[in-house]
Amino acid sequence: LVSKTARMGNSSQFNLGAGTDSYGRATADINREITDNTALRLNAMVHRNDVPGRDVEELERWGIAPSVAFGLGTATTVSLSFLHQTDDNTPQYGIPTYLGRVMQDVDREAYYGYRNVDRQKIDVDAFTMLVSHSLEEGTTLRNQTRWQQVDQLSIVNAPQGSFCLSTGIQPDGSACAVPPTVPVALQPGQYQPSGPRGTTRDTRNEIIVTQTDLLSAFETGPLQHTMTAGFSLSSESYFLDNGNSLRNPGGTLPNPALPVTMIAAPDSLWNGPVNFIRSSTTRGSMDDIAGYVFDDIRFAERWSFNGGARFDRVSSDFSQVNYSTPATGGAATPLLPGSVQNSLLSWRAGLVFNPVPNSSIYLAYGNSETPSIATVNGTCTVSGANNNCNLDPEEAENIELGTKWDVLGNRLSLTAAISRNERTNYRVNDPGNPDNPSGQQTLDGSARVDALILGVSGLITEDWSIFANYTFLDSKVLQGASDLVSDAGQDYTRGDPLLNVPRNAASLWTTWDAIEGLQLGYGLTWQDEVYTSQHTAPSGAFPPGSQLPTTPGYVVHRAMATWRLNRSFSLQLNINNIFDKEYLTRVRTQPVAWATPGEARSFVLTAALSF
Repeated sequence: LVSKTARMGNSSQFNLGAGTDSYGRATADINREITDNTALRLNAMVHRNDVPGRDVEELERWGIAPSVAFGLGTATTVSLSFLHQTDDNTPQYGIPTYLGRVMQDVDREAYYGYRNVDRQKIDVDAFTMLVSHSLEEGTTLRNQTRWQQVDQLSIVNAPQGSFCLSTGIQPDGSACAVPPTVPVALQPGQYQPSGPRGTTRDTRNEIIVTQTDLLSAFETGPLQHTMTAGFSLSSESYFLDNGNSLRNPGGTLPNPALPVTMIAAPDSLWNGPVNFIRSSTTRGSMDDIAGYVFDDIRFAERWSFNGGARFDRVSSDFSQVNYSTPATGGAATPLLPGSVQNSLLSWRAGLVFNPVPNSSIYLAYGNSETPSIATVNGTCTVSGANNNCNLDPEEAENIELGTKWDVLGNRLSLTAAISRNERTNYRVNDPGNPDNPSGQQTLDGSARVDALILGVSGLITEDWSIFANYTFLDSKVLQGASDLVSDAGQDYTRGDPLLNVPRNAASLWTTWDAIEGLQLGYGLTWQDEVYTSQHTAPSGAFPPGSQLPTTPGYVVHRAMATWRLNRSFSLQLNINNIFDKEYLTRVRTQPVAWATPGEARSFVLTAALSF
């Protein structure tokens, strides 16, 4: 992320936007030069909108970001900045689905949680110091240090449960549920919520990181170097207070626990008790020490080499305590703590050939490594079938061949590339292995994605610009089980496509300066269908040979018109999802699950004043 830090000169920019679905947004960006080498800058924002096409969800946030810079225009500059942002949202958990499609009887606009309970509150605070010093011509030493804290409270009620469709059957064709599966027998068109209802997560994530870089351009004999070398230190902590808020004061479930409602018109108001009852607390920490060097070397008129390596030493720890409810004594049960230390080495190399000055052809390779605890809020399991604390890091590698050609007097760039990305050893369970009595997971899994990427960007004419790309992704599980299971012919996911990876996807954005002061824009996003499940054992939901569920692809169109009255004032109209296309995002993988509807058509008009 590139922050808006203070700079030389005086400028002011104000944006005010309004639109459908109660959209409102105001921003301010003010920069003032205080002395010959000192400046102040202030950015501020306030925003709210309902989610287009949804009855309940809304997003509200405000933020402020002041910064001050010293020594501008000199050999040594120091920039200090602060960011605060507060979000207060109604979570988007979406609507019920079956096999990746919107479930029969479901209202796409309805809210299937509890509007008077569900919430998402986020507070972000960050301090950043950036120091840059020019040692000599072509060499700069730079350090950036940041402290950041993110607090998030979320209470959610996922649209999960038992459904009796208006046709008198469940989504899978079986008879509607009766006790004891549900408290009362479901009638056609009814829905009995269950599962993760009232789930409450209160988290705090804190990190301090410092990164020092040496950037230098120099020559060694006939070789011309552009090098970056440096190191970084980071320490991150995480705390989660987890529980349920749809409880009686003593921790028991209210009776009836979750009232039956209608699928087509769910009652989104909760009339029962609201009391947070803790179920667990989780603590995590992650420390990272890293060093790296990257160099771009031009060794001939048409040839250059770029490459580099990074070494990380990562130490991660986590612990968890489970709690019984107050009604059962409120006893705390600590789980075995986990700890992982990993040394990670990643590197990349690329060779570039310039057939003519306005073209390049490159061949590049890179790898990456991922430890068992890859994030500070991740965990590893110290015992049982999912034991993975002592595993070596997972690995992936990517090789790519591509080209770029600048045409039309270097106004337009054409790009093309083919690549292979392969996860060579991801974690899988290893059940029944006599040589692995502890049940520790094994690194026998592998998957591959072959890709074709095409792109065009720049000016077709002086008045017509275009930015477009297309990707073709051929994904496949090469081995989805341990060697023992695979050799026994029970690797049921072998050959399956990866989840949520579209085979075809494309995007386009183009603008045309119609007349002086008027610019028109049009864009689209297209995504092919994606698979939402893989094959299971013969007794599972998707036995070998069965057709796998998919979520349909979609095309979303958008447009823009900007009228610039003068150098200081402009108006811009944006239309999103012009044809009000209905589509789904964030689709979960179970047969009966839920997904988030894509945003419906919306209009936003923004006025911009700058001076």
